[in-house]
Order: sequence, then structure tokens, then C-alpha cells
Amino acid sequence: MAGSAMAQQTPKKDAVEALKVAYINTRLALTPKEAEVFWPLYNEYQDKRDNLRMEQRKLRKDVKDNFENMTDKELETMIDQDLDFKQKELDLAKEFNKKMKAVLPMKKAALYYKAVEEFNKKMIEGIKEGKMGPGGKGKP
Repeated sequence: MAGSAMAQQTPKKDAVEALKVAYINTRLALTPKEAEVFWPLYNEYQDKRDNLRMEQRKLRKDVKDNFENMTDKELETMIDQDLDFKQKELDLAKEFNKKMKAVLPMKKAALYYKAVEEFNKKMIEGIKEGKMGPGGKGKP
């Protein structure tokens, strides 16, 4: 169910994404018909978001590597580009939300956001406890 971006990720990220997909799938209790239309939308969104974030990381690395030698104009351009990335990510999330609401009942669409938030919170708690995530010690 995970998107093609997973092929570009590390095994640990693949495992975390697989756990996230399973968690979302369980929490939303999608019917087979809902799953058939939701997961391609989710995968498309994740792929686009991952690509956008890769571009943003490259920009930030360029700034970090060249900061001392950059002119004010170059720094201003970099800041503007970073803000553009944030706007693009927001626009992408809005696009995904609109498409998701078109294929899922509103309650399940809202539950998607709750499930993602819960999953992220469990991952952070797992990391703080010395675990790799909600699956327990040694599991992502």
C-alpha cells in the first residue's frame, strides 16, 4: 500500500511507513471500496510531499554549506524559497484533503488526521523511551 517514494527510503523509513499505513488502515476501518480509492490518493500525496521535502532539504543544505559566503540577496532568495516550499506543502495538503473528502465519508476523513497525529505521537513517545516506535523495543 505504500507509495513509490518508499523505494527511495531507507529500510527503517520503509518500516515506519508500513507501520503508519497499517495504523491508518486500522483506525479508519476502510471498506474495500474506500481503500481502493483512498490508498492511491494517499500514495500520490506522500510521493509529492516527499519530493517537495527532498528539494527543501537540498536548499537548506546549500544554505548551511555556503552560509558564510552568501550575499544578503542570496540569503533573501533562500528564505523566500523556503517559504515557497512551506506554501507548496500546505497547498498539497489542501489538495489531498479535498480529494480525500470526495472519496471518504467526512467522519473517516477527519479520523485520518486524528490517526496520523496519534501515530506520530506514539512514534515520538517510543523514541523518547528508547524504542524505535509504537511496536516496542527494537521495532520501528
